Amino acid sequence: MAINNIKVISYVGKKVVDLIPQIAALRIEVFAEYPFLYIGDYEYEKRYLKKFTAMKDAIAVASFDHNTLIGISTGYPFIYDAENLKQMLSSHGRNPAEYFCFGESVLRKSYRGLGIGKRFFEEREAHVAKLNRYKYICFYTSMRPVNDPKRPADYRSLAPFWQSMGYVEHPELIGEISYQEIGEKEQSLKKMVFWIKDLQKI
Repeated sequence: MAINNIKVISYVGKKVVDLIPQIAALRIEVFAEYPFLYIGDYEYEKRYLKKFTAMKDAIAVASFDHNTLIGISTGYPFIYDAENLKQMLSSHGRNPAEYFCFGESVLRKSYRGLGIGKRFFEEREAHVAKLNRYKYICFYTSMRPVNDPKRPADYRSLAPFWQSMGYVEHPELIGEISYQEIGEKEQSLKKMVFWIKDLQKI
């Protein structure tokens, strides 16, 4: 696919408000894929994203093909995350206030492999460096069994990419979030494993 018409734009604060409907729809589309298998709710997504726009230091990096949103990645101070996740981090002797969290990084399937995902990380990391008040960047992702029967035959883990970007998996840091998965009748807790980049070692 040609990338001549693809652009990547960073938004800080409330500047992303006008994109909320498109972002909500894209999150539902991409998170329905493995490993999240998320059953999205459009109205919930819009409420979630509206809260995001009020977070101090938050950033959203969007990718467009012409004027169509094809990808979005976000970042925010970890102090805005769920209480149980912050408590989990604290219980391991880590200060949540020292962490900047990378939220979703979703990209429409037909645009993958073009380097857009790497740009998402680079733009967000540049934002954190400019803020110059966080010691770590973290994100968390769904834990799935090695022999998960739900895993598609063509699924490729992003772990090698994350490692190439300087992130380290921390299997001792396991949190839980609740959502409804495809095939479930209601929400249930899902385990999430943390990946961390120590900015003090750069």
